[in-house]
Amino acid sequence: MEVRFGRILARGFTLFRLYKDFSISQTLFLEYFLYYLDYSFEISPVYKSANIHVLKIKNKLSDLLDLSLFFQANTALDKITLQLRAKYAFWSEHGVAEFVYQRGSSFYREVNENDSAFLSFSYRF
Repeated sequence: MEVRFGRILARGFTLFRLYKDFSISQTLFLEYFLYYLDYSFEISPVYKSANIHVLKIKNKLSDLLDLSLFFQANTALDKITLQLRAKYAFWSEHGVAEFVYQRGSSFYREVNENDSAFLSFSYRF
């Protein structure tokens, strides 16, 4: 468990974080995060607190290829996001190509679901 205190927009907040990870097999991992954010804002849509649940499933298919499924729910904003991520290291530890498909509402209480796809390349010297 982790507890942090801080200030944002001249208001104080407290963040509580619970984390648990599981190794289902040598290549399949599960992580769960629960965030509880306690604050006092006079602005809509969130007035007092928020719960954020995060579930991440990672399957390491090889040393170069990872598949991840990421689920996030924010109770204060009524926002749910689902993300599928494929990460391929084309040069081990230096070059990475990553493809992300995301489904979820982008804005507060949005009824329609938005689909997004991202492709990124990075190289570390």
